[in-house]
Amino acid sequence: MRNVLDGGHQGGAVVQVHEGKVSVLSKLSSVGANIVAAATVGFTKVVVAVGAAALALPGPLQEHLSAGIGAIIVGGAFATVIATFSSSIRGVLVETPTAPAVLLGLFGASIAGGYPGVSDPAVLAAMIFVLYAVTAVVTGFFFVGLGMLRLGNFIRFIPYPVVAGVLAGVGMLMVMGSFGIATGTRLEMRSLSLFMAPDAVARWLPAVLFGLALLALSRRYAGTFGLPAMLALALLLFYAIAAALGVSRAELASGNWMLGPFPAGPLYMTPDFGQILSMPFDLWFQFSFTLVAVVLISTVCLLLNASALELALRSEADLNRELKSIGVGNIGAGLFGGLPCYHSLSATLLLRDMHGQGRFTPLLVVAFWLAAVFFGAEALAYFPRPILAGVIFYMGFRFLWDWLVKTWSTLPRADWYVVLLIVMTTALIGYLEGLGLGTLAGIILFQIGYSKVPIVKHAFSASDLSSCVERTTDCCEKLKQHGERCLVLQLQGYLFFGNAHRIVQRARSRLAEKDLPPLDVLILDFRRVEGLDYATVTSFRRLKQMIEEAGAQLALAGLGPGEVSFLTKGGVIDPRSDPGSATVKVFDDWDEALEWHENRLLDSRPLPAPAGPCDPQGWPGWLLEALPTAEAQGRLQGYLTTFRLAAGETLVRQNEPSDCLYILYSGRASIYLQEAGVRVRVKTYLAGTVIGEIGLYLSEPRTATVVVDNEISGARLDQEAFQRMWDNDPDIARAFDRAILILLGRRLAETNRLLTSVMR
Repeated sequence: MRNVLDGGHQGGAVVQVHEGKVSVLSKLSSVGANIVAAATVGFTKVVVAVGAAALALPGPLQEHLSAGIGAIIVGGAFATVIATFSSSIRGVLVETPTAPAVLLGLFGASIAGGYPGVSDPAVLAAMIFVLYAVTAVVTGFFFVGLGMLRLGNFIRFIPYPVVAGVLAGVGMLMVMGSFGIATGTRLEMRSLSLFMAPDAVARWLPAVLFGLALLALSRRYAGTFGLPAMLALALLLFYAIAAALGVSRAELASGNWMLGPFPAGPLYMTPDFGQILSMPFDLWFQFSFTLVAVVLISTVCLLLNASALELALRSEADLNRELKSIGVGNIGAGLFGGLPCYHSLSATLLLRDMHGQGRFTPLLVVAFWLAAVFFGAEALAYFPRPILAGVIFYMGFRFLWDWLVKTWSTLPRADWYVVLLIVMTTALIGYLEGLGLGTLAGIILFQIGYSKVPIVKHAFSASDLSSCVERTTDCCEKLKQHGERCLVLQLQGYLFFGNAHRIVQRARSRLAEKDLPPLDVLILDFRRVEGLDYATVTSFRRLKQMIEEAGAQLALAGLGPGEVSFLTKGGVIDPRSDPGSATVKVFDDWDEALEWHENRLLDSRPLPAPAGPCDPQGWPGWLLEALPTAEAQGRLQGYLTTFRLAAGETLVRQNEPSDCLYILYSGRASIYLQEAGVRVRVKTYLAGTVIGEIGLYLSEPRTATVVVDNEISGARLDQEAFQRMWDNDPDIARAFDRAILILLGRRLAETNRLLTSVMR
């Protein structure tokens, strides 16, 4: 037994040693994979950073390219470190993409040749670098502010065609910028002929072909390994062709086929923020337009990239947290002289696909970036311009393909033409002009589209809809008979010049209707209206004039204090007019307005004297019809208990036990629901009606509270008396049951009629 135990123990030790070796090898393999992934991603993103710097520093600013590369890489490295410890997305990388760089480059190119009051080109370049850094800081504070205010979903409020057009416009600028990187000349519509010269074609054609090859590869293979491999292959091919032609690297550099030359030492240069005090005010003002555009496009791209990473990585992303995290990173990047930055979608996914899964793997990428900045200047001088231009062309064309070409099949034609308008305006005139014109077109399309949304949610006559006042059968019949004299329009949405005229058209159509009786009252329910545009005042004035000419009245219900003030100042509501004869009357809600109309109609058209049996007790007509003889009425009276309550007293309370019903002989009482501390009136009962019949039959708790409005008198029938009635006078009990069923049937028919009207 001991040997067995010892053997088992030794075997277990062997297994443990073996597992320990496997664990060590696994860890070493994981570390190796992370290092390879970090190096590959780092190299790829250094190339992108070089491209972003080339776009941000066009023309004469190219001599400061080395400082721009260093600032962009260092800023992105700082932001990545912050994101590693604070982002909700695991393993995220942050970089300065080409989108903000190309916008800043447009401004830099506009003043690089000289600026009034700044004679030294080096001072002007230093000012431009400071302006770029300030852009990153302002962008960072904007991000943090949005995150603190929890406005991460704000992108949903930007019209999609404008977002697509802006991103496609950035793609167009990147494509145009790639030609400038390849030839050294900025591409503009007026200089197209220069790019047709043989020497220019020889420079940009290889870049375009390489960019198209990258595009074809990315479409052929879904993974993200293709870019590093294609870059390596392109470098080998470029130097192989140069060697075959017998061209040295020095000759390539002197012919402007290579990046650089770069100064010896680190690429990074500390920004001179002291230039802020010496900058002319008009320079700040001129730059402010570019600043706003960069902040907005960076915000849109950040939220889009974060949402895309959320889907690709199958992880939950807190957009507000991302805004604060990347915002702090941008503030730090700006203090280091960097440009605005945000999530790198391609780099993060490339790191994931290369099994760089560690939480802190992005820090290895940062180490590679910093090594390139401080020790890699000579290596960057070996990078050919056509390859860099091809990468930028590829990225720009991807933007155009995704946001211009592919949206042709997904967007309505009008929306797609907005995208095309922004792209064409950006290419022919400028980015800010394209953004402004596209935004205007998007707003116009939205106004046109929103004006097609029905502003009238429901339309009822008083035959279909009645107030919450429960009246006698005779009164209900009278109101139904004259119901077409009242039209109720329940409005919805936001009223503006594009849809308010539909209310006028609806009223004009009703007033001109020959098959219906003349209109007495038009009730407009504003309960679901979100707001009023000032232009709607004209429409409501016209509506008031039409109603007045027709001898009718206009009732406005559910208006807020601001809307009442708005229409009063516009002359629609006249607070000085006689309330009894005013054309326009204001009510708290449509139910109050409808009750006012019903009372007025019943007062002007009194009911005829009843032809049936009379009630010496004040009993309602429906009960007299059920028990027409005095003998039957006397027998029922023996089971009823009379009561009287003063105004303000409570007849029943919500949720209390129920075991009886109440028949009102006179007065008025209202039913209220108590929900979340708010009391809402749902029904008002007048003389001749019944309260609490459900409680008598089902014994369920009271569903609402009944409060006396005016002194009431009536009779009470409880379950004990009702049971005695069935035991002793079943004929009276059956007649009473039948009367209650008829009453409930009429209420159900009224509800069905209302639902039918709503569903029409």
